[in-house]
Amino acid sequence: MSFVGIRIGQPASYLGSAQVPPQAQAVGYRLLTYNSSFTSSQVDAANTKAAGFKWYPWSFFSGSTGLAAIVLNADGSVTLNGDTSGPNGEIATVVDKGSGTFHGTAFGGGFYIEGILKFNPTDVINQSFVGFPSFWSMAIEQLVPGSGVNQWPGQTAGFKHFAELDFLEYGLSQYVPSVGNNFILCGYHDWYGSAGTSQFQLPNSQVYTEVFPSNFDFTQYHKYGCLWVPATASTRGYVKFFVDDVQVGSVFSWSLYTGEAFPPAAVFTYSPVNEDFGWQGNNIRQVLAPALLGASTGGKIRVTFQTYSGGVGTLDSAWVGESAPTGNESNYDGNQVQLTFDNGHASTVLNPGALVSPNAYNTVTSDWVPFSYDSSKKLVIAVHVTGSDVHFTQQTGLTGATIYSGVARHASFNNPQVDNGGATAPNLANTTATTCLVAKVEVQDYTTFSIVDSQHLVPILGTGVNEPMTVKSMRVWQASASGNLTG
Repeated sequence: MSFVGIRIGQPASYLGSAQVPPQAQAVGYRLLTYNSSFTSSQVDAANTKAAGFKWYPWSFFSGSTGLAAIVLNADGSVTLNGDTSGPNGEIATVVDKGSGTFHGTAFGGGFYIEGILKFNPTDVINQSFVGFPSFWSMAIEQLVPGSGVNQWPGQTAGFKHFAELDFLEYGLSQYVPSVGNNFILCGYHDWYGSAGTSQFQLPNSQVYTEVFPSNFDFTQYHKYGCLWVPATASTRGYVKFFVDDVQVGSVFSWSLYTGEAFPPAAVFTYSPVNEDFGWQGNNIRQVLAPALLGASTGGKIRVTFQTYSGGVGTLDSAWVGESAPTGNESNYDGNQVQLTFDNGHASTVLNPGALVSPNAYNTVTSDWVPFSYDSSKKLVIAVHVTGSDVHFTQQTGLTGATIYSGVARHASFNNPQVDNGGATAPNLANTTATTCLVAKVEVQDYTTFSIVDSQHLVPILGTGVNEPMTVKSMRVWQASASGNLTG
């Protein structure tokens, strides 16, 4: 999370102008290749799927948008009133015509993209974040099958690899209790996975939360922009995000993708069973033998925990590192890192909300964090939990997995000394042998390339039902339009 001073608003004349933003000028993006408001000549409001429009109703993944939710206003803006048929997608710059064909424009070769829009965060919160205002993009190679290559070379048929850039998302309800209403999410995703299964992000994919001053007014028009500069053989590519021309958050960068093979990963998972480990207020360290993790020496790591029933709790601290070669195996040897959650937070909520049965599970997965280790050593995962009646699922009889905890199971306790990842585990006396607390550990060779430079992005606008978002304009500046796809 980053805290940045934001200039609140701009003069109306500036917000409505098509002058080249300074961040676009700085990288040579001076050609206005796309300049759109939302009139009947620019939006295919009747869903004719004819050529010549700049915006089309959502038509991807066998979904379609309710046309009544797309309202063209007299001033040239559009109000999107939400739809449940797409993933926060109501209109896009491309329509799928079938058999790999399309009408519209997808952007390649880098750009500075800017949308001017407004919404009311209270509407989203009142709807419990079922859908949310979004200004984002995805590769046409994924949205329109057959329009381009989204198959990872060397993998089985259907193993996809595609890009997504999120310029603005007002989602993820867990941020409201900790940061209030004034935040946005921006993200850069390098997705991969087999068709029909969940896609995953490469370790260099990132999302961040930007927190604004309390007087930032989302109900007024603001400019939300993204600068995408592709990698070359000698320079790294990157994306930067902007609000009212002020950069927010971190710079995400990558090296040139030249058809590299899929990066190997060591993944350890277990089949959870529902057994009570009422560990609130306690330190626990999980030791995993090398045989469970495979031979990867990593580069980045993330850990998934699984909880069930009980009340709301907090995972206050989590660390991962190498086991000490001598003494208690739950001690670290000096090579350990703190896990983070929800895009950089040191702690995270466990069991958010009431779960209806003892077999209702929730999982929480850490961010990918940099970590390389000696694959001949055991890994130690340390956690500290507080809360009311928090339970982890676990598996017993698992060779190579051992738990060390401060007190015996099924006990009420409160250990105020939070495990801070020190070499020696604090107050760990009891052992539950051959037991596993974590649901999954993923260790992946660090990969810094991105597929985004090889694909073409389709801008998308959408929101949730009863969460209206009004968009005034969208513009794109590039060095050249030659890298774009049009149809």
